[in-house]
Amino acid sequence: MRAAILTRFSSQMQTEASTEAQLKACRDWCKEQGHTIVDEYIDEEISGKSTDGREQFDRMIRDIPKDKFDILVFHKFDRFFRNKYEATVTKKMLKDAGIKYVSVTEPIPDTPEGALLEGLLDSLAEFYSQNLAREVLKGMRTKGAKGLITVSSPPYGYTSGLNGEHVIVPKEAEIVQLMFDLYANGVPKSKIIEIANERTLYSMLRNEKYIGTYTLEFSTGEKIVIKDCENVPPIISKDLWERVQAEHKNRVKPRSSANLQYVLTGKLT
Repeated sequence: MRAAILTRFSSQMQTEASTEAQLKACRDWCKEQGHTIVDEYIDEEISGKSTDGREQFDRMIRDIPKDKFDILVFHKFDRFFRNKYEATVTKKMLKDAGIKYVSVTEPIPDTPEGALLEGLLDSLAEFYSQNLAREVLKGMRTKGAKGLITVSSPPYGYTSGLNGEHVIVPKEAEIVQLMFDLYANGVPKSKIIEIANERTLYSMLRNEKYIGTYTLEFSTGEKIVIKDCENVPPIISKDLWERVQAEHKNRVKPRSSANLQYVLTGKLT
């Protein structure tokens, strides 16, 4: 049979099977069954509550009438849908086109009892989605009432603490303070932007992460330095880094003042 695989991974923060794990399970199942994989529809960071925004799922729907595959394979029913109505509609489209569908971890027999079990799984998936949304919202409200960081990134100058509290980043805070001071003193916005860009550029050119070196400093004075860190892929070469550091030192050398004596020095006022 010609098989198509459908996977969905909603968030890196959730303890669900990753896209890679889902793909492996589906591929292994197809191999065991002797099916030929003709396409893979992979949606990442997408909620299963609705089909809205699921580009690969939409592509799969468009391929249904094209006689492209004979069976649709997915990991679990909650990876397929978390909306019972849309699940029912899509399943009918597949059945009308003569396409089978199967969950590799939740196989359902083609019997009346199997149909009942499948409906129950769809209902449970929808309940899980709605309950999860309610719990997430409740957690956000609780954090928000304490002024803690929720899902959004903190503004420039802050980072998130262990419990979600706002923690000041000293170097960034200096720039924030400078921007406010300059604006309050009537400095034109164009000049403020120029200064900010210069500060940002300087910070970038001094950041060793771009050559794969990870550095972490603690308030206690402890410092962790990992060169050629496997979790920090370098963007630039070490040779280019050294050339830039040398150029930086050359540019910031204080200019020597001219020690010249003129005819009227000290005499003319």
